[in-house]
Amino acid sequence: SHESEREITHAYARGDVWWFFEARGYRTVCSDTFPFMRKEDADVLLAGMLSDEIFLGLFVDSSSWFLLGKLSRQVYMPVRGMSRGQWRDQLEATMDHTVRFAHAEEPVLMLSHIICPHGPYVYGVEGDLDEMTVDLETETAMQSTREEQIIRYTAQVEGLNARVLEMVDGVLESPRPLVLVLMSDHGPHAWYHERADRRGIRERMSNLFAVYATDGRTDGFYHTITPINVFPVIMNTWFDQSFSLRPDRSWLSDHIRQLDFEEVTDSLHGY
Repeated sequence: SHESEREITHAYARGDVWWFFEARGYRTVCSDTFPFMRKEDADVLLAGMLSDEIFLGLFVDSSSWFLLGKLSRQVYMPVRGMSRGQWRDQLEATMDHTVRFAHAEEPVLMLSHIICPHGPYVYGVEGDLDEMTVDLETETAMQSTREEQIIRYTAQVEGLNARVLEMVDGVLESPRPLVLVLMSDHGPHAWYHERADRRGIRERMSNLFAVYATDGRTDGFYHTITPINVFPVIMNTWFDQSFSLRPDRSWLSDHIRQLDFEEVTDSLHGY
């Protein structure tokens, strides 16, 4: 239900991780493609596109943080009616903001939510993107065949990969020591028009997880890590904490019965 979705979003936005870093003097920054799962009380909430003139004019010193955060909350663009060109620009802006804040003088915890490579499809698409309107109702796998989704998704991944590598290179040029985590929240969903079988479950639960640390201390991470243990490892490794790790378990719901979760951990064993 929409009420359940709001509860989950609210819990995410006010999670203990944010408070942990804020208590240690970190500025919290959230850059999101559009207002979905976001940190509503972040010091700075970057709402998609800010021009270079506005961004660079405000991002000068610590006294500008509040003003920048207040201004950026006003410039979200509605998804309905947006062109594919505008959607692509939102994605690009989110990645650009990530690079800029990696070079901040103050310690920063930054969440960049890049809503890609699933639809709306903007990479590997023929034609003038500015003339194509985003229609969320027809962007889902519910409205196309598995084969069509595979073709569109693959082209999108190839285009996005090149852009993400540029973002990572820009972040790593920062003179500050840093920990960079690049992770996805789910895998492809070309099976969404039907209840998932074992292959579909593995497809949906396959996630990218990559981590880089300036000091090279990444031994605490492991191949089968799930999101619940990512920040405990970070806190234990770099902040001298002793959080216990929780069992790595996975749950899944399909598009028809959203939030009707079933555990699929056993289906992923050996994968």
